[in-house]
Amino acid sequence: MKKILVIGYGSIGKRHVENLLSISNFEIIVCTKRDDISKLKKHAKVYHTIKQCLKEKPDIGIIANETSLHIPTAIKLANAGLDLFLEKPLSNSLKDVEKLHAIVKKKKLITQMGCNMRFHPCIKKIKSMIEQKKLEELFQHKFRIALIYQIITHGKIIEKDMPQEKIWVVVLF
Repeated sequence: MKKILVIGYGSIGKRHVENLLSISNFEIIVCTKRDDISKLKKHAKVYHTIKQCLKEKPDIGIIANETSLHIPTAIKLANAGLDLFLEKPLSNSLKDVEKLHAIVKKKKLITQMGCNMRFHPCIKKIKSMIEQKKLEELFQHKFRIALIYQIITHGKIIEKDMPQEKIWVVVLF
């Protein structure tokens, strides 16, 4: 049975634990600062430090703690030989990203970055258009924080107004 370590038990960490419990053929280990975990202890081993968690010899690490701790946490888990799933964003800075990349590459670890929009129909259409060279150059596109609300028709991107704040992201395929 595979052992999965979930780092962080906020809303995203809880969601990962719930999803893993629905699959039920994993041993779940959780690292959290929280104290309101009596219900969780019925379904998972719970610790307050990564060092304690690593003594359980997990196979996979899901990193869902604070963004500023993603890279340092990932480096600790990668050094211990765990395959990784990192929640987005990767970090709040580029510090030690190359170091993490080097460890993952050297140890040949499976690593996945959370990107819940990767399979969104609009994103898939844009990717397809790039691959088919229908869009000669696409460097960036406006996305909404909460929701993508673009309609793609015949190679044109038509944006509808929404009140959410806009952010710019680089689309990499």
